[in-house]
Formats: sequence, structure tokens, C-alpha cells
Amino acid sequence: MSPEVDAYAPFIEAVFSGAQVTLPFSIADQRFSSAKNISTACVEMLNIPQSKFEAEVVFGLLEYAEIRDAFKLDETQIQQCREWVRAVNIRWGVDKRFREQFAKQSTFEHTWMYGLDRLLLGYAMPGDQLFSGVLPYNELEGSQAQVLERFQQFVFTLFPLAKWSGLQLPVEEWCDRLRALLIKLFQEDPNTYKVFKAIDALQQSLEEAKFSKPLSWSIFKDALRSQLEQNNQADGFLGSGITFCTLMPMRSVPFKFVGLMGMQDGGFPRQDTRISFDKLAHAQRRRGDRSRRDEDRYLFLESLLSARQQLYISYVGQSALNNNTIMPSVLVSELLDYLEKRFAIDPETFITRHPLQAFSQRYFNGDRLFSYRNDLAKLHAGELRQHNTPPFITGQVLAEPDESKRIISLDELISFYRRPAKHFLLQRFDLSLFEQADTLAEREPFALEAFSDSEISRQALHHIEQGCEPSATEALLRAQGLLPHGKPGQLLFEHHHEQTRQLAAQKPDLSPPETFEFRIKTNELELRGVVKDITSEGRHILLFGYHGVWQWLDIWLQHLAMNCLTKIPDDHIRQTCIYTTDANYRLPPVADAERQLTKLLQGYWFGMQQPLPFFPKSAWAMYTKGSKSGVKIESAITEWLGSDFHTGEQFKSEYALLYRDQSPFNDQQYSDTFMQWSEAVLGGLFKIREEV
Repeated sequence: MSPEVDAYAPFIEAVFSGAQVTLPFSIADQRFSSAKNISTACVEMLNIPQSKFEAEVVFGLLEYAEIRDAFKLDETQIQQCREWVRAVNIRWGVDKRFREQFAKQSTFEHTWMYGLDRLLLGYAMPGDQLFSGVLPYNELEGSQAQVLERFQQFVFTLFPLAKWSGLQLPVEEWCDRLRALLIKLFQEDPNTYKVFKAIDALQQSLEEAKFSKPLSWSIFKDALRSQLEQNNQADGFLGSGITFCTLMPMRSVPFKFVGLMGMQDGGFPRQDTRISFDKLAHAQRRRGDRSRRDEDRYLFLESLLSARQQLYISYVGQSALNNNTIMPSVLVSELLDYLEKRFAIDPETFITRHPLQAFSQRYFNGDRLFSYRNDLAKLHAGELRQHNTPPFITGQVLAEPDESKRIISLDELISFYRRPAKHFLLQRFDLSLFEQADTLAEREPFALEAFSDSEISRQALHHIEQGCEPSATEALLRAQGLLPHGKPGQLLFEHHHEQTRQLAAQKPDLSPPETFEFRIKTNELELRGVVKDITSEGRHILLFGYHGVWQWLDIWLQHLAMNCLTKIPDDHIRQTCIYTTDANYRLPPVADAERQLTKLLQGYWFGMQQPLPFFPKSAWAMYTKGSKSGVKIESAITEWLGSDFHTGEQFKSEYALLYRDQSPFNDQQYSDTFMQWSEAVLGGLFKIREEV
């Protein structure tokens, strides 16, 4: 028992729900808002009519198994739905009319109906043209339509709630509406009966009071919430196995073992706090007035009498901030004083002082303290490395991949060198590491969001080359939810459109672009692919926004492939010209392109058997931020470690897994190998790149 079981509930769950612990337990007397059950799911649903229908609020209901099961959605499918919602830019609001009523915004973009229309149209038609002002989202196919149908059914079930906040209805009608909604929303389950029982009890109590006036939704919701809390508290506190509960009256049930937690000074007896303007709190006390401290003293005595064989009292005796001693509750001190005076027993006999950390050596040196943590016991016994977590792979080389992997596409090779370690984990361990924040945005964009500027410029260039009007391009971008609403979005579009037009004007008049296939065979591997947009003057590329190692790796490998083409006409110049807002570059023809690609193929095959010692961003920093005297590995190490102003490459998910807390640059041999592979991948690019 504890004065405040909610404070201990997360730790109890963490310990007793672990895989190594099989002791049955239950937690009673949790606050209604702390428990995760069907009643709290109902309360979350009751809050939706007064919300903005934010994306996260809607998905919050799907965290409850009773609702997921009702719509036959598993966690993988829900994650897929989250990705769809993020992709079509659903933020908040049911539809245009909802936004007008809620925030005086007559906009359709970023609402649920806007996003669902895009998803449904995307399954039926391609997504390159507007249909009644809606741009289809064309990434849906096959059985995904069934998942979308069930998810849409769930969202549509919630839509009627949007109108409830403005209604005034009799209690009977509110109860009927709520029952009808819950039947659709919750899977039939014995626990669902508790919610319907609370609705019936509320309706019955108001009928007995002969209350028939219409109620607003907020008042009805608060009344139902109070009823649910009463029903929750009425449940029995005794469960199977170990029971954790709050110190409350009338619980003097005899047990062999009784434990009390949180018995430190200030925590027990509990303080009877009153608001400052409560006159009764400052009036002279009278006989029979309630005293919280006196009640807690009696509860403590009841707990002592309930213990038949063992009584365990725990309190926080040391501050985790400054190690200062924290005294036990005055009731615990009185108990120790009584034992000393009555039985002449030293109080220290009953007191066991635990360290603040579970890994303290005192738990494993044969003292009276002990621990159930086998991993920490092995650590102190020297069976585990004491300072560093072992790396994911400790130097061993995996077997060669299947023979089918010896045929490599150019796109796959580019993808590999962008994220070598991620590619290795995915291909050899089928391990996908997600870095994108799972939280969905809940407000419309007021400025261009991450990577939106490059996407806007890319689409603007495509439409400029097609001869489309700027207004048509703006309409398509607005239909995708990429632009802010109103005038700010218009001004941002005009700025990026003009910038793109000026950048496109730098390209000379060229012959029609062509696409060529190629194939390069080595002793063991074969590289296949196509190189697009080749003119008689070579390839001409526009780069928008930020252009770093990923963009240049794409350009460089395509440039090498172009210089390996055998079917290209002799009068074609095998060069690549790059135009950016900062500077223009030229990559001249490469005489040994096939040799360099062969080396990169060898790196690919090496990186499929063990992590390739090549970190793209660190290698890029070594070439772009090096001193004038030459390439310095110190720049790579700085990029790897990061600083107060940018996140180091070591914190990418694949490197955090592979190397844990060990820096590969601590090994001089590894650093030399990194330098060699950096030269093989990027050295040729920086040797020939010209700024023009």
C-alpha cells in the first residue's frame, strides 16, 4: 500500500511486467486518468467534440485494443495509415465547413475530408491531374485499399461528433446518441458493459431527480465522466497475486505480508491542503471535524494490525539530487522509538539502507543486500565489458549474398553509397530503422516545411518546361498541401517560381534528351542501368535548395555510367553541367570511368558482407571543409562527432546500432581504411569538378 499509488504505478508495471518476472500482480485505486482501459478510451472519445479533430487526437483512440479490434486494424496497418495521413498532409478539421465554424478559415486543404478524398481518388486514377480540385495520391495499390476502407470507416464514425459541441439536448437523447456511437466504435467485450452501465446510471439518476431540461455537450460530458469515475472506484481492490493499492480506510484485511511504500517525511501523513479563501479552513476546529493527519495515523495502525507474519515499510531516505538524508515519516519514527523503549531493540536492526543505483556493487559483494539482476551480476563478475556496450557486429565477415545479388542496378548502387550501413542492415538482416518522428503535425504550414522548397522548385521546373501557366502549377501545389494558406503561400510560390525560372534560363538550348542503357561486367559482378537526359552537350542538371553528399553521389555515379556508354554517338560530349543558386559546376569526361565503377562495385560487395568503412557525410566534410594543405581526417571526425550546432553522423540510427558507444575513428587502421574508401568514392569527383 502507498499514500499515492499512481506515483509508483509506472515502476511497478516496468518491474512486474518484464519478461524475466512471472509474478501475477494488480494495481488498484489508480486515478481515472492514469489507467488505460475502456473507460478512459470513452473519456478520450468524449473530448473529441470540443477538439479540432487533430490527426494525433484521432489516432489516439486507435491505441485502445477495443477500438482497433472493432475496425479490424492491427498495429502495422495503423502505422501504414499514419504514413498516408502524413503524406497527404492531413492536419486538423473535418472539412471546409468545420474550419469556417471553428477558426473562420474557409480552406479545404489539410482537413480530413481533403486527405481522404486524395487517398480514395489515388486508388481509382493516376495522380498527375486535378479532379474537381482534388489531386489523387497515387501510392495506393492492391490490398491496401481494404486497409484504407476500414480506416475511413473508423474516421467517418467520429465525424458526427463534430456537431455535438453546439447542441443542447435532453439527457435521454444524449444517452441514446452515445450508445449508438459506442456500439459502432467499440468491439463487443465484457468491459464495454461498464461504459453502458455508467450511461444507464447517469440517465436513471437524472430521471429520478426529474431533471428534463436540455443540456450542452460539455455539461453532459462532465456528468458522464464523474459517473465513470465512480464506477471505476467501486471496483474491488483485491486482485490475483500481489496487490498494489492506496492506503484507504476499511482495508484492515489480514494478510501474511503487508508492505507500505512512500513512508517518507512529507509524504505521509498526507497534508490537508485547503484553498486560501476557504473560511472553514481558518475557523476554530470543533469536535468531529475531519483531520486528514489523524485519519492517516489510524490507517497506519490498521496496516500494522493487518500484518500477520511480516511488515515491510519503505521510504525514500536519500535525495537523488544532492544525497541529503530524508527523514522517515513521523509515524515510522514513532514506531521505531516504541520498539526501542518497549523491547530495548536498536532501531538500526530494522533499517536497511539501499543505494540509489541498481548497479551498485553493494548488491553483489555478499552483503545483506541482494539483486535479481543477472546482467549486473555478470558485469561485476567481469564476464561483461565494463565500459562499452559490445558492437552489433564484432569484426566477423558474413557469407557472400545469393548469386542473384551479383547483378546490381545503378539505382541500387547509388542508394547503397548514400547509406551503406543502412543498406547492409536491410539486405542482410532484414532490419529497417525508422528515423522519422512519429508525431503527426497538427497545424497547417505557415511557412515552407522541411524539403518542401526543393519539391516546389522541382515541380515548378517541370511545368515551366511543359509550358504550363504559373497559376496551374500553384493550384497543383496547393492541392498537395505544400503551400501555406492565402497570401503567404502565394508569395512563397511566386518567389520560388521566379527563382526556378531564372535558374532554368541558365541552361543552353539543347538537343532533345535521350536515354541510354548500359551494362558493365567484372569478374564476379555486373552493373546494369540507364542514364537519362543525355543531350549532345552532355547532361545538364538543376539543383534546388540544399545540395550535399547525397545529391552529388547521384550526379557522380550517373556521370561515371555515362562515360561507360558504348552506344552513345561520337559527337556527344560526355560531360555533366550542374546549375545551382550559388554556383555552377562542370564535370568533364572521365577516361577511367569503368575502372572507378568497378572499384565501387567491389565496395558494394564488400559492404554486403560487413559494414563498409565509409561514412558519406563525414567523408564529404573531409573534402569540403579540409584545409588548403589537403584533405584532413580531422574534418571527418568533427562531422562524425557533431557539435552544439549540428547533430553528428554517429547518431544516425544505423551507426548507433552498429558501433554503439565506440567511435570507429579510435582505431588508426580503421581510420586509414576510411580514408581509402573515401578516396575511392569521392576522390575522383573532387579531382575533376570545375566551378564555372
